[in-house]
Amino acid sequence: VANAPFNERDADLILRSSDYVDFRVHRVILRIASQFFRTMFTLPQEPASREDIQIEIVDVAEDSDALNCVLRMCYPVVDRPIPTLEIGRSSLRAALKYEMDLAINLCKTGLRGFAASQPLRLYAVACTFEDDEMADFAAESLRLLQYLRTGRKQGFIYTSPTPSAHVSPRRTVDDPPTSCLTDGTVDDPPASCLTDGTVDDPPASCLTDQNADLVIITSDRMSIPVCKAIVTLASPVLNEMLQRPQAIGDNLNPDSESVKKQNQSIFRVPEDSKTMEGLIHICWPAGVPMSISVRWIPRIFMVARKYKMERAMWILQQQWKTLATMEPLRAYLLAASSGWKEEACATARALLSQKFSHIRDTYVPELETTPTGPYYRLLLFHKACGDAAAKVNPQLLDTWTCNCGANWKALHVQRISRSLAIRPSASVFNNETMFGELLQDMGSCFNCQSKLTHVLSTHATYGRMVEEATAKVCFARSSV
Repeated sequence: VANAPFNERDADLILRSSDYVDFRVHRVILRIASQFFRTMFTLPQEPASREDIQIEIVDVAEDSDALNCVLRMCYPVVDRPIPTLEIGRSSLRAALKYEMDLAINLCKTGLRGFAASQPLRLYAVACTFEDDEMADFAAESLRLLQYLRTGRKQGFIYTSPTPSAHVSPRRTVDDPPTSCLTDGTVDDPPASCLTDGTVDDPPASCLTDQNADLVIITSDRMSIPVCKAIVTLASPVLNEMLQRPQAIGDNLNPDSESVKKQNQSIFRVPEDSKTMEGLIHICWPAGVPMSISVRWIPRIFMVARKYKMERAMWILQQQWKTLATMEPLRAYLLAASSGWKEEACATARALLSQKFSHIRDTYVPELETTPTGPYYRLLLFHKACGDAAAKVNPQLLDTWTCNCGANWKALHVQRISRSLAIRPSASVFNNETMFGELLQDMGSCFNCQSKLTHVLSTHATYGRMVEEATAKVCFARSSV
């Protein structure tokens, strides 16, 4: 028997792998995640040949490694990294076979992780599945595309056979892609996660499922019909709450007319409908996880943490990391206005790598809706860190002298102090402009130039000293 979550007693179907490992699964999840199984479950089923068989067993051609990998991608649990390229290839083949859109995208993302270590084998896998995007990605890792574009006039020729019955004609990179795979990833969320997208219009597969057996009533009195099996698998907290005897009296209302008519249970939550809709969409096993509007990420994440929904937390963290990297000021204002204190502090320190004037002059939409307090405290924090960094004693260059006088040392120290005052970060020492000015100031003195390695090593030391100095500056977390 497979490991959790494929060993649950309430499972209503067993998938038996080619190496005879039984996966106890739930039909409701497979029906939502896979068009193949949705169609299969609608077909007439033969009765069991023996009366003692309590659950149907379906033999599949995939081994346990591939089956475990692709099923975990469909279940509302944390996905594990694809361990090997072979398992990733088998999992992608299974996802395509069973028409699992979400698993297809996650398999593609996982396979791209092998580009650095096994680019040629990844390229062969991409050609096998006619995936132009993955093939280009693998080729770029070895700079093959650059060589072929400059060294040959013809395009990039695919020579591996396709998995279809017939052999497709040779194609080049100039031809339009014909892959049936979509270009989705969870490591790099779509651009829409950095825009003002909304969860006001959720997909119908989540909110209008006719087989929903649980209705979540939000604080704004909106009803969200869901499948109880998916909710309980996604959240151990909600699973416990739904099983408590006192929860039945407090939250469930089996006497409701709508409940009697549709055979549904009612469960009330203190969160609003937009927050719960966004959270449920992330955990839903059908399709690619939707991109949540950035202004909702902190609120939904805190609710996901409350209910211990690890998969939702992981997906939201990936979107947040992208936002914090590309638009740190916007991320800071969102975190601060939502009471997300730890993330606000981390983003405030990340903003130290930007100039004070750049932060002050940058406009983002959140400035219109965020109270002035967090923004004002960010500027004060940046200024305080700048003062602390400028006081770091840059005297390590005085450990040696030169017959030319080495006047460039004083100029270089002044530049460092000025730069640290407005950008108190170790990234100052990685500035190419500063390095070019340093070489220019050294002039033609061979003795000074021979000390360049020593100067660069002192930069690393200065960088650590600056980080230590700014770390001592306290950010007003309690007032965020």
